[in-house]
Amino acid sequence: MKRYNQFLRVGIPVCLLYLSLLSCKKFVEADPPANRLIAQSVFNNDVTAMSVMTGVYQDMTFNLSQFASGERSLSVLCGLSADELTNFITTTAVRNEFYTNSINPNNTYNQSGLWLKLYNVIFTTNAVYEGVTQSTTLTPSLKTQLQGEAKFIRAFCYFYLTNLYGAVPLALTTDYVQNADLPRSNQNLIYDQIEADLIQAKTLLADDYITPKMVATTERVRPIKATASALLARVYLFRSKFADAERESSSVIENSRFSLVNLSQAFLANNAESIWQAQSTRNNGTNPMNTIDGRFFILLAPPSNNNPVHASSHLLSAFEPNDARKANWIGIYNGLSFPNKYKVATSTTLTENLVVFRLAEQYLIRAEARNMQNKITGPNSAASDLNVVRARAGLSGTASINQSEMAAAILKERQVELFCEWGHRWFDLKRLNLANTVMPSVTSAKGGVWSSTAQLFPIPQTEILKRPNIYTQNPGYPN
Repeated sequence: MKRYNQFLRVGIPVCLLYLSLLSCKKFVEADPPANRLIAQSVFNNDVTAMSVMTGVYQDMTFNLSQFASGERSLSVLCGLSADELTNFITTTAVRNEFYTNSINPNNTYNQSGLWLKLYNVIFTTNAVYEGVTQSTTLTPSLKTQLQGEAKFIRAFCYFYLTNLYGAVPLALTTDYVQNADLPRSNQNLIYDQIEADLIQAKTLLADDYITPKMVATTERVRPIKATASALLARVYLFRSKFADAERESSSVIENSRFSLVNLSQAFLANNAESIWQAQSTRNNGTNPMNTIDGRFFILLAPPSNNNPVHASSHLLSAFEPNDARKANWIGIYNGLSFPNKYKVATSTTLTENLVVFRLAEQYLIRAEARNMQNKITGPNSAASDLNVVRARAGLSGTASINQSEMAAAILKERQVELFCEWGHRWFDLKRLNLANTVMPSVTSAKGGVWSSTAQLFPIPQTEILKRPNIYTQNPGYPN
């Protein structure tokens, strides 16, 4: 019991640990135990051990104000920071600071929606991994699966933390004494740990989708081996390990479980393109919806604080004529265009889940990886992968013939394929060293002044104050 109570000693909310035992009956398929504290005994029982990890996924889709979906999500805040979204309602200062690339270290969206939520999930998954590993009573297959899920989710969270903030504390245990004094680890060390976690997760996770009772299912709401490969391919691409990125993305593309679907089906629940989805848990009771992103982005009335953004002119102008994605994934209300990948704003009928990884990204990862290895045209090339995605959108094959032209074509395709999904555009501009080229005019049009240091978000001031002798603020922000 001692280690799990230690979360309290470092100010890490234990509510996420509690929440995992309060999951809805349909998703968890288990009643919560009477004692809601996370004790080692929870990990001695298959049902309660699985419910703890399931609660992490539920929190990603149930909570209205965190990194996975909704107003404080990566999709929204990174979309505002880049050139994807226009902030129609600018009176909410904490949101407008992302839009004008001038985030205050005291910004509550940055603190609670991103930093704290991501670390809450990390601490929970560390607790799951330790608890499951120490258990001697769990069914072996379930134990292995939960170890893999914990490793994968930890890597998933650290991927976003290091891309948002650069150097961040690397917490790998629930030891409060150790965690209280952790310095910020540089990005290479963070990425090394992400790779190690994902490589291990691939050996632990199931090959096919399972329910919380370890039964095969068509619901794609738990990570599997291919999900770890999908993130690993992205990590390798970001680290310029192009042969490795090609290998991992190929393993997903060649997996018969996955295929590109019609554009109108790409965000439906459990479609064949999805590698991992987060299941909706708000499709009944009050305020019913399928995904929080659908509720947030879809304009059914004039923009308000509930629906304050619309698609930017930069995004709209990036589509080629006759690109079917614009017709399918951009909606229009009273002349305002809005992201419309999700079609359901409110409903008690579940037809959509939040898509986290999908196959189209893997084609674009492999295209870029092949291009950087000079596999530019012909069979099994950057062009062949790029044109699979373009053909689905009703476009002809690219005419690019050299590496730089192909690189530009791939970036353009990523812009119109992955918009408003998990911060892809913001991270692409940074990793490809294009932010200082693209963003000065964009930020000026948004009412701000671009600074190169805005590529990293500030460490929340509350964290700096807790550990003034350990943490220093990112450049460009007051310490």
